[in-house]
Amino acid sequence: MKTYCILGEGNVGITLGAYLASKGNKVKIFKEKKLNRERKNWEVSIKGSLCTKGTISLITNDMYRAMMDADLIFITVPAFCRKKYLDKMISNIDKSISIVFFPDNYGVWELNNMITGTEKEGLIKAVGTSSFIYPCRKYNDNLTIVKGIKEEVFIASLDRESSKSILPILNELWDIFYIKENYLEIQLLNMNPIIHPAVLLLNLGRIENQKGNFDFLR
Repeated sequence: MKTYCILGEGNVGITLGAYLASKGNKVKIFKEKKLNRERKNWEVSIKGSLCTKGTISLITNDMYRAMMDADLIFITVPAFCRKKYLDKMISNIDKSISIVFFPDNYGVWELNNMITGTEKEGLIKAVGTSSFIYPCRKYNDNLTIVKGIKEEVFIASLDRESSKSILPILNELWDIFYIKENYLEIQLLNMNPIIHPAVLLLNLGRIENQKGNFDFLR
């Protein structure tokens, strides 16, 4: 059994957490939005293209408790709100740790800029992925829907050593990851920045009429 920390409890975070927990791992999730109380042994079901369920050990607003004893940290939050998560994560790092941006969206580059020249620089190895494995949607706090499973996903970093050391860890879980030598290549392989604006612009009328109930991934 390994211990995984996930930053973010959105579509990707909760789906990833439930999947990892279903494999017998200990999973802790850091959630920025204030909880009324911490969630312990929280069961989440996955339905759709992947059917399973897992019990997440802890969902918390305490970054230190989420990261404590983690073998690997997954960062799943959108790029526009990522920096506040990174600030808290960096301040709590006191030992060597591996980090995966899932997906990257220039996350490794952003993190590298924040730690270069600090005492944390030598403690962190980080890679980013071209996308998440499962197109998914969080239906509620106990259910997430997977709408497909990707057959290959690519990783890259700003240094070859990080990619080579983290690749076996990821492939032990999924066995679909491949290294790209050029960090910019995984950004170009991520189709979301191209597809999402077009879908948004061509559906503005429906989005406004449905008053926030438009399902982008339906």
